[in-house]
Amino acid sequence: MFTLNNKEAMLERREALHKARCGLADSLDVLGLMLTMQVKDKAERVYCYCSLRGKNVLFVAFYTVGDKAILFADEMNKVEMMELNMAIMSQLVYLKSQYEDCPETMPSELFLEFDPATREPFVLAGMESFDDPNEVNIRALMWFKEHGGTLKRSAELAMKMRFKQQAAAAKNPAANAQPVDLEELKLSRKFVSGEGEDPALLNPETGWDAVRAAIKGVYTEDTEPMSFESDDAKTWVDVYDCRNNWLYVSSGLSAMGAVAEADSIGGEYILALKKKNSQDEDDLQIFSVLNLVREAIAKSQNDKAMMADYSYIAGEQGGLIVVPETKISAVSAPAGEIMLKKLIYITDVELKALEAGSLDVQALYKKLGDVSCYGR
Repeated sequence: MFTLNNKEAMLERREALHKARCGLADSLDVLGLMLTMQVKDKAERVYCYCSLRGKNVLFVAFYTVGDKAILFADEMNKVEMMELNMAIMSQLVYLKSQYEDCPETMPSELFLEFDPATREPFVLAGMESFDDPNEVNIRALMWFKEHGGTLKRSAELAMKMRFKQQAAAAKNPAANAQPVDLEELKLSRKFVSGEGEDPALLNPETGWDAVRAAIKGVYTEDTEPMSFESDDAKTWVDVYDCRNNWLYVSSGLSAMGAVAEADSIGGEYILALKKKNSQDEDDLQIFSVLNLVREAIAKSQNDKAMMADYSYIAGEQGGLIVVPETKISAVSAPAGEIMLKKLIYITDVELKALEAGSLDVQALYKKLGDVSCYGR
């Protein structure tokens, strides 16, 4: 978890992410060129598995012809393969260096697929880290086999006998990887090269500022809330000190720049939390409720929409109900209106009653009111 204490820190963070994404875009260009040049006259698709987070970078490259997959290492002589190996490894080391200011956002592994004619990539990225070189090799080889590849008998026997457990765990290794947004990489490259501007970084009138101004005028005079980044580095949660309460406000689901963004959901969540009587208890509940708000953000990202009024979401410790925000229904921002919805914390008992249908969300909201009390 990365904590943002002020706007300057947020801007520095965005710049670091731009640099990393630009590095990934550059690396995809170079890898696509190096790999497709070798087999462009015979390959239908070219694939490369790259591991970045272990002790050493690693890659396995292959191409397909019909339903058959062929390893580069089986088709090239030792000198050619050594030269290709050194070139790709150097590129992966460079890519790792681009993540030096935001290392936790660096993918652990990349599943790359290239069209040999255009070198246009399709990219999946996984975040789980694998430090054991054997485990990484097996994941790469299992991916190769899924595309029709056949391993030498010695390798098959080793996986069946010596590495049986790792091979079973690595079945369908790309299943949990997520597609990489290539358009976002292009925008990052334009920003880093000076060809384009990220309005969230350079335009003083942003959605982030508009939401903060609206909150300040109604809920608090706090001008520097604590800010906590989410795991995807695209959204964060501001936590304001409102005397008797803490106020959580999500950011990043809506367009935070000066222009509308393609994946903008157009709304944000707020949650008012009653303070405890001690700093230790406050710190504990701040992070507990923060995780619940992050779950609401993640659901909206998955659904590509804000949750409906008078719906609920289950969390690891209790849950949340969603109700209309009455004090600030919408915020006027440069890229359009940002709609706000209110979250209310509910206990595990109340959550189970909602799931069983023995309790109604509107009736529960009427009972609880607008300020959540964690640990009731």
